[in-house]
Amino acid sequence: MRPRYCIGDLRWHQDKGNSMGSDILQRIKLDRADSTPLYNQLERQIRELISSGSLKPGDKLPDSTEFIGSLGISNKTVVNALSILSKEELIVRRRHIGTFVKEPVQGDSVSTIGFFYLHESELFMALVAEHIQRCCARHNYDLKTISFDRDYYDKVDLYEELQKRDLKGAIIVAVDTNACRQSFYKLEAAGYPHVRLGNSMFSGELHAPLVTGDDADRVRQAADYLWQCGHRNIGLVYFENGSEIECEYLKFYAERGGFKERWLMQVNFCGPPEIWQGFPEKDMGAEYLARNPELTAIIFENISPCVATVKQVMQEGKSLPKDLSFVCLADWPGLEMMTPPLTVMKVSGKAMAKKACEILLDIMENGNYEEKKILKLKYQLIERGSVANLTK
Repeated sequence: MRPRYCIGDLRWHQDKGNSMGSDILQRIKLDRADSTPLYNQLERQIRELISSGSLKPGDKLPDSTEFIGSLGISNKTVVNALSILSKEELIVRRRHIGTFVKEPVQGDSVSTIGFFYLHESELFMALVAEHIQRCCARHNYDLKTISFDRDYYDKVDLYEELQKRDLKGAIIVAVDTNACRQSFYKLEAAGYPHVRLGNSMFSGELHAPLVTGDDADRVRQAADYLWQCGHRNIGLVYFENGSEIECEYLKFYAERGGFKERWLMQVNFCGPPEIWQGFPEKDMGAEYLARNPELTAIIFENISPCVATVKQVMQEGKSLPKDLSFVCLADWPGLEMMTPPLTVMKVSGKAMAKKACEILLDIMENGNYEEKKILKLKYQLIERGSVANLTK
């Protein structure tokens, strides 16, 4: 049965709401260049503020006139956003009083699950968090979201942090550091219920279930698509030697022949994500194109080198897809807005969230722990305008 909620002392909430409305509005950033409707952007950001604890149970939201005046949106946008959150029982609206974050009635006990993810992947993970939260609500759990930087595991004892926050289970994104590896070892030794999400770091070493995208499948789909469009000279710009992406690409050409080693370019970024712009070294993109004038298409594992190479092609007086075709193995809202919009591989955040929740709740409630269970979800090719069909 769902927990019951109440408003509590309305005078207190009104006072509290009036003092924090401007602070909340400053945290909401709507992107009119994004294809996502403004009401969806608004409800997602309010949802994130609730999940992260910035908006706590009982807090009063700004009223409609404050949303409209501060964000420059219509009343309909505000109504649509709040209606979604109200239907999901995240907020409660009281006529002539205001809108509040729902809070459990005193005495009700609702367990909380944690979702830990890398801050640099905020755009995608915010959508995943939204679906995790919905799944948690259906099973009478609260969700606490924690976004972190790459050095998080060096600074925090993850197991102690989970205990301190009183989280009964967690869905966690790993990063490629030894501190992260040790954190997961400790969770497994303690028998703490958790599911890994996203990347497959340490997959051969760890036993906790993993929900991820199928890397081999996404590069194979991209290469097959380009081949069907008549491309025979296809390059690959990727991150890690020996990865599934590199191995599947090499397997693709082993079956067809004609591969040249210089078509491969590995890029290694270091330092904080804020400086991950373009390539890690100046002129890498220009030199790669100069070495491989016969390439008609390139597959990029990551967005940053992809966008930088688009700019390099334009600087050389060429254009996409007339002179070169690009496929990016990851999606980002900005890629759809480029000229031309970039063809990408995309995995469903909703499907990842649903599977991760199902597995975690099964562990927590039924003790069904399947060691080394790896669930790989298929990517979908999103055709846009960056691939030329050479067969026509």
